[in-house]
Amino acid sequence: MAKSIFLNMFHPHGLVELLGLGTSEPATDITALAGVTRVAGRWVEIPDYGCLHVALSLNFIGDTCLRTNMVTKKALAEVRCGDIIEIVTDNLSSIETIHFMSPNYSGKNLVTYRDEKCWKIYVQRDTTAVSTK
Repeated sequence: MAKSIFLNMFHPHGLVELLGLGTSEPATDITALAGVTRVAGRWVEIPDYGCLHVALSLNFIGDTCLRTNMVTKKALAEVRCGDIIEIVTDNLSSIETIHFMSPNYSGKNLVTYRDEKCWKIYVQRDTTAVSTK
């Protein structure tokens, strides 16, 4: 099994498939990816912070740090300016890297909240970011 994973990583589409992002047909929408839930106007209340309006919820319980970062990057590119993404994870490395990488992808870290089983990170698509496209 390890050999097949190693060989797949070096196939042109292997790393993408290994991360669970690849399919036989490219996904055109972030919601086509496993663990991604688009929510319509869901409000969440965060202790000692307040209420946030979440546009997209990403569930990465049990996933690797790399998959968390790749899907979050894609989500930040897809949502509208000002939208808030909820990232749910149980991987400590993911939390550290999301805080580091999100400003590079037009994201602003609002708050990280720890509940009994996981962390929830709330990132807002930066409204002051200038698109280079």
